[in-house]
Amino acid sequence: MAGGLIELEFSRETERCKVARWGMANVALKKLSLMDWVGSEMGKELRKNDVERTEAPVKGHDGLHLLGGGAKGVQALQSFWAHCTGKLYADRVIGRVWHCEAQNKIVYVDTLVDREHADLADQIADRIECHPNTDSGDAKQ
Repeated sequence: MAGGLIELEFSRETERCKVARWGMANVALKKLSLMDWVGSEMGKELRKNDVERTEAPVKGHDGLHLLGGGAKGVQALQSFWAHCTGKLYADRVIGRVWHCEAQNKIVYVDTLVDREHADLADQIADRIECHPNTDSGDAKQ
């Protein structure tokens, strides 16, 4: 499903962050669970990085936590060397996906980060306002 997709991608050195929002979630999830939809929509990327998907609430919604990578073997040596020389070594995928029924959208935060920035996906997800703020009268998104 590409309809209603807004996607931003940022990078710094070897790290990257992708934030996406799909509209028309009711259509995308009509015959698929969120877990299956993520697998079909991002399966190639998830397999490449050996990403595990775990059902867990995100921002009070049905969601998934994504976790993959981590330095092993030669990568562990490269990571160690990079840290000894003061450089970043992005070796782990950490992400959050959630379905906001109220706004009929799916939000996806995906990071490939160094171990020092393992909390980046949560920081970004926390800053995304899912619903209009009705307390102050603002309708920010």
